[in-house]
Amino acid sequence: MLSTGNIQVYTELLTPPDGYVTEQALGLTYSLDLTMVLAASVSLFMGKELDGTAEYERYDVLASLQDVKKKMRIFCQSGQIKVPPHYNKLYQLIEPSITMIPMEEGSFHPKLWLLRFREKASETILYRLIVLSKNLTDSRDWDITYFADGEITQKNNQNTNLITFLSKPPLGHDDFLNPILKELKNVSFEKPYGTDTFDFYGYLQKALPFSKSCSRSLIISPFVRTEQLKNIPIGQDSAFLISRQEELDKISTGNLKPYDCYVLKDTVIDGETIIDEELVHRKQNNIHAKIYVWENDDQREQTNVFLGSANCSNAAFSQNVEAMIHLKYLHSIWEDILYPLVGNEDDNITTLCSPYIPREAEEEDPELESVRKIKRSITLVMDTVIINRSNSSYYKMTIPINDDLSMKSGISVTIAPLTQKDLLLDLMGREIVFDNLSIERLTTFFIITINVGNEKSESFVMRLKPEIDEEIIKAREQLLMRQLFTSMKKLLSYIAYLLDVETFDSPEFSSSNFGGKNGASSDSLHYEILPLYEKLLVMAADNPIQLKKIDIALATLKESNELDVSEFQELITFWEPFRKFIPDIRT
Repeated sequence: MLSTGNIQVYTELLTPPDGYVTEQALGLTYSLDLTMVLAASVSLFMGKELDGTAEYERYDVLASLQDVKKKMRIFCQSGQIKVPPHYNKLYQLIEPSITMIPMEEGSFHPKLWLLRFREKASETILYRLIVLSKNLTDSRDWDITYFADGEITQKNNQNTNLITFLSKPPLGHDDFLNPILKELKNVSFEKPYGTDTFDFYGYLQKALPFSKSCSRSLIISPFVRTEQLKNIPIGQDSAFLISRQEELDKISTGNLKPYDCYVLKDTVIDGETIIDEELVHRKQNNIHAKIYVWENDDQREQTNVFLGSANCSNAAFSQNVEAMIHLKYLHSIWEDILYPLVGNEDDNITTLCSPYIPREAEEEDPELESVRKIKRSITLVMDTVIINRSNSSYYKMTIPINDDLSMKSGISVTIAPLTQKDLLLDLMGREIVFDNLSIERLTTFFIITINVGNEKSESFVMRLKPEIDEEIIKAREQLLMRQLFTSMKKLLSYIAYLLDVETFDSPEFSSSNFGGKNGASSDSLHYEILPLYEKLLVMAADNPIQLKKIDIALATLKESNELDVSEFQELITFWEPFRKFIPDIRT
């Protein structure tokens, strides 16, 4: 049930089944990496795994983002977007898809995907629900995932808890959800083999599925707090607790006494380093799964599993927005879950965990709490950026600050556009103004840095809601396409990628891929586009929707480009007959 949460495993779940395309994708996460959003979009909208990294501009990522602002919404906890190591121009295209959720108390902490697929041949709709413990990041920790596909049926009143969860604030105000909510009541999700209960829980302050008593229990959680540990029934015959070393060290011996406590083995946590000592970006693989398992006294042949995003903490069960699934198996799966982790007295098997040996608890830096409070305050006082023209050539970004920020002596906060990290301003007063900006510096992503003295700092990204004219939005899109397609060769490489023509060594725009020359010429262009003709005919017959991605790029470039006029016009003339095959386009 546990597997390392790497990009490939994560994005496999987002890929449509064969013959289907993604119509809508709703993602909920506590934290996110912008590069992982790009990777996820390739799986969702191209039906492929991302090969390599999304740190730089790529053909496959651009193709996946052409319709993303209409088809994808991702909600995350405000202040929990990681600062990327490099700025990728394609981040501009995912701005409208990301919404931050500020919370005065607790956290927006669910990890969930709800995907709506459409079969290309029959128009049949298929839903996929994914509930997991993994955020939308490149973490490789050990996580847990549950997913189920569901079809629209004649049954009514399905998924009541999930619909209520999505309909309430902070999610329910988004029009993107309306079509999904109308269909969900008729969607019947498949249940895992041997289960008779499938219940969704989003707000854990209400009635929970835990029994008052149980014979066997297991808690797996990376973070554990004593007050919540006392609220979960302890197995009378056996009780297991699996967490992180530093978390168990914080809990008194008396409160751990009822449990057999385990942690992941050091060889498991440091597995990547052991395999390859020369790894540049080493990542530990610690526990991050959240699972609660119990068997009742009189029904030991049945196993209850409660899994998803909720840590064993008071905040998770009293303040947070979470996403959990309760499954009730009609047969015992206790051994299947427990023994790969901690082993069995009768078997000599390799296990992931070893018995917990207490160590002296690490003292938490007292400054961390101050930083957390300032961070939360910042997320509550700024949520909008106003973008308009300063004059005929330059632009201005104004960020209103809705309330005063009080900070301890020795702590300062700066803000900078993600598009220009060195354009730093102090976060103070009732508004922040970035003026005399070129259009390529405009963004809704901003880097906030909290500095504590001269030694420590914490940086994160905030995505602010824009107030911006359509004219400026269109101008930004045109500039992006001009910056990406600086030559006919790059434009032909992009079209070749969409047509699955194997012509290039790298999917990045920085490489030169299509054809045999560094740039197309009038004499060679005719011969370079000929290999695309047959592929376009096949696509027009089998997958005309894909033609729309080509048309969007060409239509934007027709408005403004720096390509050779005669070459571009030759390509447009070549393309025009294929437009009539695109649904909803009349020629």
